[in-house]
Amino acid sequence: ARFPGVTTNTVFALNVEAAGRSLTNIPPDLVVFFETDSHGLNQSGGQELLSKKVSGVAVAFADGRALLVDPVEAQKLRWVP
Repeated sequence: ARFPGVTTNTVFALNVEAAGRSLTNIPPDLVVFFETDSHGLNQSGGQELLSKKVSGVAVAFADGRALLVDPVEAQKLRWVP
């Protein structure tokens, strides 16, 4: 069932390596949320879903920081605790 006001065109995913973990138990520089190329609700996965936008990819870390980074540089970020 679809709920009014709930969008399915979200382009962000949860890093599967952060799923189910307390933010106090993961490194502050771990990517927790990241921008994808595909639309969907409740996406989770890893670098394979990472957007390849040349204008920059949005990533959010466990410490609350959010940045726009080059897709190639995003691959070099911390994805595993």
